[in-house]
Amino acid sequence: MARLKDMLDRLPTLYRDGELLGGMLGSPALALEIFDEDILEVQRSHFFDTTLEIFEAEALAAILDIAAEPWQSLGEYRAWVHALRNARLLYGSVTVDAMTHFVTEYGNGFQRAGKLHAFPDILRDADAWIRVPAPPGGPSLPETRSPERRAIEDGKPLLLENPPVRRYQRIPASGGIEPLQQFTIDQRGLDGSVVSFLMTGLPGDPECVPAIINVTTGQALIYLDTLPAGKRLWLRCTGGGDATAELEGIDATARLRSVSGIVPGIPWTKEQVDASPKAMRLARGINAMWFLPIAHYDVPGLDRYLLALADLLLKQGRYDETSFNHALFYQSPAALLRMSWLETQPACFMVGLPSGAMLSAKPPNDSGQALARALENRDQLAASLHQGVSRLKGAGIDSAVELLPFSDVQRARDRLLMVLPMHVDEQGTMGADTLTEAGGAYDVTEFEQSLFR
Repeated sequence: MARLKDMLDRLPTLYRDGELLGGMLGSPALALEIFDEDILEVQRSHFFDTTLEIFEAEALAAILDIAAEPWQSLGEYRAWVHALRNARLLYGSVTVDAMTHFVTEYGNGFQRAGKLHAFPDILRDADAWIRVPAPPGGPSLPETRSPERRAIEDGKPLLLENPPVRRYQRIPASGGIEPLQQFTIDQRGLDGSVVSFLMTGLPGDPECVPAIINVTTGQALIYLDTLPAGKRLWLRCTGGGDATAELEGIDATARLRSVSGIVPGIPWTKEQVDASPKAMRLARGINAMWFLPIAHYDVPGLDRYLLALADLLLKQGRYDETSFNHALFYQSPAALLRMSWLETQPACFMVGLPSGAMLSAKPPNDSGQALARALENRDQLAASLHQGVSRLKGAGIDSAVELLPFSDVQRARDRLLMVLPMHVDEQGTMGADTLTEAGGAYDVTEFEQSLFR
């Protein structure tokens, strides 16, 4: 015992070697050593990075008002406090640097705690973290490629301010859309957007020359053909601001027209029509929309379309709802209409981490629970990062942290080509070398292969 040796070293040599005196000094020496251990434990409990109990670390972090979460171990809690403290005091809490530093430091701390080997190569370099693409709709961010896909392909983390969210709406909520039907679209994004349409023909007579008009922006898209029953017509917007048409996998852009500067009740001129159709814009806020089939030269549909551009007062006739001189005989719906557009969310940001490969150590003699624990730790890391970023963000700002899994997506649409089994109602004779002629002509067809006209 170190204390007993120190006490004996202070005595003369005659007393130092005596067994009786050594035994008498053993009791106070043991008490002093126990006292030294208590002092060391008290000292250790006053240092956040050396304490052995989580409740002692929580008491030390109380000055920062950072309590331990129920699922956190002592190692996770240390990383949690350090990351939140540095993000608040060194980087200003609500800044982009604070968010990126927190995710980086806590991700590394979670890894050091032995939970998961999470993004070791990525989180080592904080300078490669920030990546804010342009808002959707512009040439730098085509609608067909999401920021999450770009982050996964590049293998780098992503911090996206005002992330785009795709909205869908069916007009009306049930059933088909009637001619002259008016409806509104509430575009709540931070910026303007462009909209795509999907029209599906209903059983019965086809829809003829459908026109979709945005009264708010004065734009229209007109399809100069009929939409047969069961066929699907896609009117899409591209990244360059153009519009395309596709009818069941066949390009029909040549029959699509866009019109600008529309005023209801006033016919448009040739100068307003664009044979290279432009995408329809949605203004921020309420957009008044209008659907009607309208006549065009050399396009059939006499029993369906209107022969002139109506005004907004003209509606389908309904008893006790429409006035006599502003109503037409009722026409049943001939198509379904669906719309889709991107909105840039205001006061919002998203942090994305490419997590296609996250390593977890498998202990020896494992009973098959390693995978379950690894998945649980992965979910815990995602929840912790989301909660930490939520504490750092400014008031009234929405945030999200997502672990982006590796995925390989090949988008495709199905369409009906044929119905099996095929039933052949008529067929030619078997074994003939040539096709049978349709009629007989003197000095042209042979006698054996000729028919009377």
